[in-house]
Amino acid sequence: MRLLVVSGFWPTRSNSISGIFVVQQVQAYLDLGCDVTVIAPQIIRGSGRGRPYHETLGKADVYSPSFIDVPQAMSGGERAVSFNRASCARAIERTLKRHHLSRHCDGIHIHDVRYGALSYPRWGEQVTGPAGVTLHGVDPFVAERATMPWFAHALRHMWGRVAHVTLVGRPLFSYADALGVPALKRSVIHNGSDLPGTWSSDQRPLMERRVVLSVSNLAKLKGIDLNISALARIHRDAPGLDWQYRIIGDGPERAALEAQAKALGIADRVLFLGRLGHPETLAAIADCDVFSLPSWGENFGIVYLEAMGRGRPVIGCKGWGAAEMVRDGTDGLLVEPKDDESLRHALARLLATPPVCEQMGCSARARAEQFTWGANVRRYLGLFDPSAQCHAGALVPGSESGR
Repeated sequence: MRLLVVSGFWPTRSNSISGIFVVQQVQAYLDLGCDVTVIAPQIIRGSGRGRPYHETLGKADVYSPSFIDVPQAMSGGERAVSFNRASCARAIERTLKRHHLSRHCDGIHIHDVRYGALSYPRWGEQVTGPAGVTLHGVDPFVAERATMPWFAHALRHMWGRVAHVTLVGRPLFSYADALGVPALKRSVIHNGSDLPGTWSSDQRPLMERRVVLSVSNLAKLKGIDLNISALARIHRDAPGLDWQYRIIGDGPERAALEAQAKALGIADRVLFLGRLGHPETLAAIADCDVFSLPSWGENFGIVYLEAMGRGRPVIGCKGWGAAEMVRDGTDGLLVEPKDDESLRHALARLLATPPVCEQMGCSARARAEQFTWGANVRRYLGLFDPSAQCHAGALVPGSESGR
């Protein structure tokens, strides 16, 4: 199958992890023998290009045309948004024409709404084939404007042109409703993960310093502050339990989180590692004893799968992304969102019982094996070509149509 992937998510020179999930999905398409071209439009800022115009991923050509936009802080109105949509569309159109890509595709896979999907009715005139949009998360900019008549009209026009809309998790149903996604066009296809060939569920014994890990953008809804509060209470209630909390990632909450750890008297046990490369991040995940990300805004969360695939028990929130894959009490523990007490009990239990963690880690690995990128892309290929559905199959756990 000949596929065109259009995505604003793609690694940059300054952030090699950004959009890595799209890279992995494209590689899975290639592994199945698909002919893939990627267009990853990039906004030009003062620092220039975030990535080269052309690069390759295996046999796939990746083009990153630049376009000028009105900055988000100024782009709330109809004129600015219309300008940005047109600017992005022109960048994609130029790329399609310059590289003779303006022809039929067996599938056009567009990631997220801004601006590739919103501008699809224009640049889609250059290429034919069934198109689908994948929603990965809630874009506040889009959500805030979804009820504005001019924006809602643009959304309806775009939904009318695409064949299907996929959500990476059930928590996105309310967002899809708010954006007016037609119920008959929507389905859930969970993201996947690249699993290591070798893994271990081994845990550090109680006499050693046990390691809790989070990997996240340091934003409020990720629950890193809740981990710090819960661990501070564990330190007070069980001073003999030795542990270290490692945090990979950066973001607007970092200074506040560092101050919180210091104020609670556990700064010497909380290690902020900053943003690491993907291989280093995966190595750190494999080296932890407990992976904890009590996020109440995660719509799927590939990082949970990455931890599970490495034999790590996972702590996440009920009703959010972790619940899409984690079986509570089997692969890890699910806690109530924003509930300090529930989280404290979960962390204390796993830190104090290495054998339980090992058992959960083994189950987590088996569960992660059901969520591969291969299963993910077979499901997408079945959407692009319904006649191939029997081959693509509903291979992704929990995949469903509508509600």
